[in-house]
Amino acid sequence: MDIQFEEFKKTFFQECDELLADLEHQLSVLKADASDPEPLHAAFRAVHSIKGGAGMFGFAQLVAFAHEFENALRLMRSGRVAMSEPILDATIQASDVISDLVQAARNDPAFEPSLASEAA
Repeated sequence: MDIQFEEFKKTFFQECDELLADLEHQLSVLKADASDPEPLHAAFRAVHSIKGGAGMFGFAQLVAFAHEFENALRLMRSGRVAMSEPILDATIQASDVISDLVQAARNDPAFEPSLASEAA
């Protein structure tokens, strides 16, 4: 495989590590105080960035889950879904799933499609 492509992919996964850490932080801030919308916006941006990069590398399952996660965050941002403890808990679980999907893509680009469907 092209060395430059592999370097881009390595950079993508390094960025994912940073984005996932930020996502986790933003969601914990949001869970502690849901009155400030900025952590929700930052969480949305992190998921959006992961989705975009995953799409460039053809990680279809990761893109599909990130798209659904992004839609849920979009509904929360718009106020159509109220932030409640169960919703925030589900969002934190979704962040764990997206982290698992990134790890699966990192280790095996042809990872099991069932991982995404079981996690959703």
